[in-house]
Amino acid sequence: MKALSKIVKVNLILSIESSCVRSLITIMDGGIPTVLHSAENPIKPQKENNPASLISATLKVVEQSVARSADRLYAMYADEEAPRKHFDDIHIALSSPWVIAKNKTVTMQLGHKITVNRDVILENIKKEVAAYVKENDDITVIEQKIFKVLLNGYSIADWQGKYANRVDVSFAISVAGIGMVQRITEACEQISHRHIYMHSTSLLLLGIVGKIYDHCDDCLMFNIHGELTDIVATNDGICTLLASCPIGYETIGHIVGMKISCDDQSADSLISMCIGGHLSSGENVKEISAVESTMNDWANEIGDILKEFGVNNTGFTNYKFFATKHAEFFRKSITLINPKGNVSEIDSGEVFKHIRIGKGAVQTGAKEAFITLAINSLE
Repeated sequence: MKALSKIVKVNLILSIESSCVRSLITIMDGGIPTVLHSAENPIKPQKENNPASLISATLKVVEQSVARSADRLYAMYADEEAPRKHFDDIHIALSSPWVIAKNKTVTMQLGHKITVNRDVILENIKKEVAAYVKENDDITVIEQKIFKVLLNGYSIADWQGKYANRVDVSFAISVAGIGMVQRITEACEQISHRHIYMHSTSLLLLGIVGKIYDHCDDCLMFNIHGELTDIVATNDGICTLLASCPIGYETIGHIVGMKISCDDQSADSLISMCIGGHLSSGENVKEISAVESTMNDWANEIGDILKEFGVNNTGFTNYKFFATKHAEFFRKSITLINPKGNVSEIDSGEVFKHIRIGKGAVQTGAKEAFITLAINSLE
C-alpha cells in the first residue's frame, strides 16, 4: 500500500458496547477521515447475570479485536520496506455498562467581578469532579465536556476574557472502572506509538450529531445496542440527562422468547415478521401480543427513567435513535413515549458525505461512522 506512506495518522477506533466490540482502522490527516477496515466481534452471551463473567468475556474480545486489527494493519503495509506494526493513536469509545456519563452544573457566586478564562472554569470543574470521584474510589474520569457558560445569568458564546461576578457552567464527565480502563489500556499499549484515548460514546454522538442534523438543541436521543439503551436529553443546547435503560436490541429477543416459550433466534424472526405486518391478527394473537407488550416494556422503562430524573417524556419535539437491529421496532416504541413527537432513525445517508470508505473496505454502520467523524474533529 504505497499510497498510504504520506498519511498523517493511521488510528484504531474500538467501540465497546454491551454485546460486541467494533474495530475501525482509519486515516486521519486533518481533512475528511477515511475508514480502511471495519470489523465486528460479538461478546458471547452470559448464561448467568454475573458481572465478573461479562467483564472477563468483554476483555477477551477486546484483546482479540486489538490483535486482529494489528494483523490487518501489518498486512496493509506488507509491501513496505519497514511494514507498519503500530497505530499512531487508539481511541476507545465506551457505551454502557462500561462507562457512566454524568451531566452537572457548577456555580461560582463571587462577591466581586473576575476575568473569566478557561483556567478559572477548569479549576472549578476540577473541584466538582474530585468530590464526585472521592465518593467512588473504584472509578476514574476519562473525559469531560463543557456545554454552556452563563455569565451573570446570560449565555455567552465567546466567554473568555469577559467580566462577571456569577458564572454557571454546564458540563459532563465520563467515568469508568479503574480495573477495566487498565486492562483495555494494557491490551492496546503494544500496538500504539502515541496515545490511547478513552471516550463516552454518548458524548461523542451528542457532540457530532448536532453538527450534522438540525433541531438537536431540544432532543431525546437513544443509542440502542445489544443489552442496553443509552439516553441523552438536550434542552436549549444543554445536556440535561445522561442515563441508560437495561433493554437493548438483543434483550427484546430474550423477552419475547420468554413470553411465548421460544429461543432467541426464533423470537428475533418473530419480531421482524410482526413489525413487518406478516403475522395474522387472527392466527397469531399470542405472538403479536408478545411483541407489542415488549414494545410497551421498553417504552415504559424509558418513561420511568425520565420521570426519575424529572424529565418530561413529551417535552421534546425530536426523538432520534441509533439501532443496528430491529430499527422499526424501536421507532414504533419511541412513538409510544410521545405519539406527537418527530421520530427518526439516524442512518448513514448524511454522515457518509463527511467520511470516506477506503477501497475494498466494508461500509461501516451509521453509528461507527459518526464516532469516526466525532473523533476526527478532536484531532
